[in-house]
Amino acid sequence: VIVGVCDAAPAAARAWATQLGAVPYTPLPEMLARERPDIVHVCTPAGRHFAVARAAVQAGAHVYVEKPFVEAEHEARELTELAAAAGRGVCAGHQQVRDPAYVRLMRRLPELGSVVQIDSDFAFQPASLNLRTAGPAALAAQLLDILPHPLSTLLDALERVRGEAGPLDVTTAVTEPTEVHAIVRANGCCGRLRVSLCGRPVTSTLTVVGTGGTLVADFIRTSVVGAANPGTGPLEKAANPLLEAWQLGAGAVAGVTRRLAGGTQYPGLAELIGEFYTAVARGAAPP
Repeated sequence: VIVGVCDAAPAAARAWATQLGAVPYTPLPEMLARERPDIVHVCTPAGRHFAVARAAVQAGAHVYVEKPFVEAEHEARELTELAAAAGRGVCAGHQQVRDPAYVRLMRRLPELGSVVQIDSDFAFQPASLNLRTAGPAALAAQLLDILPHPLSTLLDALERVRGEAGPLDVTTAVTEPTEVHAIVRANGCCGRLRVSLCGRPVTSTLTVVGTGGTLVADFIRTSVVGAANPGTGPLEKAANPLLEAWQLGAGAVAGVTRRLAGGTQYPGLAELIGEFYTAVARGAAPP
């Protein structure tokens, strides 16, 4: 049950509260003190998550924090340590790691043999931002808003592949007002990140390359494409393009149908929040 909505703008708080059947608040401390919520969702703009999340944990709530989680490592450490000491759970809103396409790809990792490369590619067209006239601050804010999606899937996949051995090393990082490119090394595996506000078409994919084949999770179509074989034999060379073309077409139709039928634009979000709520109810570690 949603018991309260807090927003710095009273009109916005009232509008959301009316829609959700909750009580509107402007001062956060008042909402936390009066409602004593079990769970607080922090959906403030990027750069304003830490103070709100900390206040919620200190008030005894479990906290779901929208991406980007926080902007500084010391804030992340303080928030997670504070939550652990209070016996509260904190969950970062990285729903793409619960996207059905990502889940299916991770299940098929053993088919790929030894993973040698993971590419995370994200090209986004901001509808409300004119790239020609926007200043560096506006472009940076847009990049900060979308970067957690491809970065979270890349790091999660690298951690699954490398296990507990070896650190993550950023070997190359190139940043521009509309582009971010980085190479990360982890236990012999290379991870490559590309995020662009200018690249077209709109793209969101994770490609895992192994000694036994390659698979691609397409987050736009919620599908997995690839034969997961070396592609060196005559039959594989002839059949793989046909198989991948069929997978791409079938995945596109199925993905669009699921989104229209389910009424959601954010695959994986309901699954992530559901797992968080289940963990809270059971007293288990949050996702």
